[in-house]
Amino acid sequence: MFYNIKIVIGFYLQIHYFCRIINLKKYIMTTKPSNMSLSDLLTNSTLMSDNIKLNAGNISRYGLNLPMFTDQMDADARQVDELNKEQERLKSELKLKTEEFNLFKAKLSESYALAKKTVKLAEPQPNWVAYGITDKK
Repeated sequence: MFYNIKIVIGFYLQIHYFCRIINLKKYIMTTKPSNMSLSDLLTNSTLMSDNIKLNAGNISRYGLNLPMFTDQMDADARQVDELNKEQERLKSELKLKTEEFNLFKAKLSESYALAKKTVKLAEPQPNWVAYGITDKK
């Protein structure tokens, strides 16, 4: 009943790896989102990244994988900034489309009301159903 040492070590490493992932997920899930404004978050994260790069020798001893961590942080900041700009552009497009939609909807409502009145005057009440009018008077 001797186990191959490579299998035992491999199994141990897999368990250790998955435990680290589970702990990281717990940490990510329990941290609250920042109450900082987007502008403050972008400015502070850039400042943080730049200073970590300057003091990489001191900071890396505490578990950050440098420069990969700061590169990812900078990339995330750029991505957040680009997505925010796209979101703002889409909001302005939505506002314009909403105004256009409301204009055409109002125009259609007026046309429908005029057509309905005209049909009521021109046709006897039993024929109104053919036009989609379910009014009794």
